[in-house]
Amino acid sequence: MALAPPPQELLDAIVDELRCDLPSLATCCAASRLLRSRACKHLFRDVTFHPKSYQSLYRLVQSSRDIPEFILVLRIHGGEFTGDQWARDLAILLKMLINVKELRVQSMLWGYFLAEQYPTLHHTLISMPITSLYLDRVCFASSVELFSVISQFRSLKQLSLGTFIQSYSVSQLPFPSPVIPPKLCELSMDMENSTGIVQSLLNQPHPLIYLQGIKVLKIHGCSNYDVGTVRSIMTGCPSLEHLIFGQSYLCTSFKRTFLFQFDQSAAMTLAGRIQTLDVSYLKYLTVTILDCSTQLQWWVDMFLILQCECRIQVVTIVVEMKVWGYSPGCAAFFQAARWRAFDRALTLPAMGFLRKVVVKLCALDYSVSGDLLKPFEATIHNSCSVLKERGLLQVVESFFASNPSFRINIGPKEIC
Repeated sequence: MALAPPPQELLDAIVDELRCDLPSLATCCAASRLLRSRACKHLFRDVTFHPKSYQSLYRLVQSSRDIPEFILVLRIHGGEFTGDQWARDLAILLKMLINVKELRVQSMLWGYFLAEQYPTLHHTLISMPITSLYLDRVCFASSVELFSVISQFRSLKQLSLGTFIQSYSVSQLPFPSPVIPPKLCELSMDMENSTGIVQSLLNQPHPLIYLQGIKVLKIHGCSNYDVGTVRSIMTGCPSLEHLIFGQSYLCTSFKRTFLFQFDQSAAMTLAGRIQTLDVSYLKYLTVTILDCSTQLQWWVDMFLILQCECRIQVVTIVVEMKVWGYSPGCAAFFQAARWRAFDRALTLPAMGFLRKVVVKLCALDYSVSGDLLKPFEATIHNSCSVLKERGLLQVVESFFASNPSFRINIGPKEIC
């Protein structure tokens, strides 16, 4: 007697457990039609391909027409163009990817060059119904041309700008007024490598991006000299709720933080003209620092300088750790005084809306073991005694190397 198949919900749950196991997902696709759809959902959700080897994905899509519906994230790693046939085939391929919501373009010529040489491909790219666009090491003639292309993505809600490469300097040209700037909810900018983009964003007579609706702002590579620019961007974002600082170069002296407890004017004189950010109206603040650095001290000073009530509810500090020859416990010992200052700053009366302080200890390589993380965690708990007593402190550990990102790469080495 034939057995009834198990419920589809149970099969889907089993396949979901294998979402990071590429060989097992491929086996599920070949083993049963009951498993195939769910396995393909994980297997082809995030796809990367290179122009020189786009045929791999092209053949795969042609042989199984239902695969395009599973592709939600598309990563294009550019390179040398291989002729008109490549452009035509790639345009056909992109038209089939109707469910792609996130487009990541890296190391590619775009703008006037692509529009003139391969107009069909250019039009297909800007016609994709994406909501998230990530650009890194993408070459445009100018920042004006960059924002002109971005404005063509009508459904765009999230924009991330990495390294900006200009073929020639015409970034001061006025932005054409007929172009409608996108209305974004999230903006990410690399202050270290894209200063020209930021300046164009702030200095053009016509808005390049509508900042009024941005709720999440991500900043990477910010130095003390860039604080004024970041402050200007935040001023244009009245709806901002979450400020995320990636690895930055913000730093200050512990001596100044010590003086803040007794004589703020002396501390200000020691530092000279201070640059700060007004974070009092935010709900969430996330900051990434390196272990044994003075970057935490900069944020401590900023909280001490606040003159008004701060409405921040959650503060998250991400500590990215590498051993770099440190002995176990050394990093934790060095941080104790700074974490005590952090505890004092976040327990001031002005921080009455604070509901949680999360400290994430992220190990960036396998050489960082529990022998280093455990003493570091204990030092933070002991140093932030007031936050701990109020039930606001949460310290978590994570190993970056044990959680690799998972996606299919359609490139020189085909993985199908």
